[in-house]
Amino acid sequence: MDILKQLEDALAQDLLDRVKSGTATAAELAVARQYLKDAGAFAGVIEAGSPAHNLLSNLPFDEVTH
Repeated sequence: MDILKQLEDALAQDLLDRVKSGTATAAELAVARQYLKDAGAFAGVIEAGSPAHNLLSNLPFDEVTH
């Protein structure tokens, strides 16, 4: 596993842990949103079961459809 992938997975896991524990601040939720946007979450390109998908599915927001 390359270093970039390790960093990405660690970031997603840390954000997920904060969201699940209920301790995520507004700033951390904004970081999670931007991370997911940059990863293509809103274009539907995140793999099911990936760290980014796990984070996306645990954010405390209702799903929005357009």
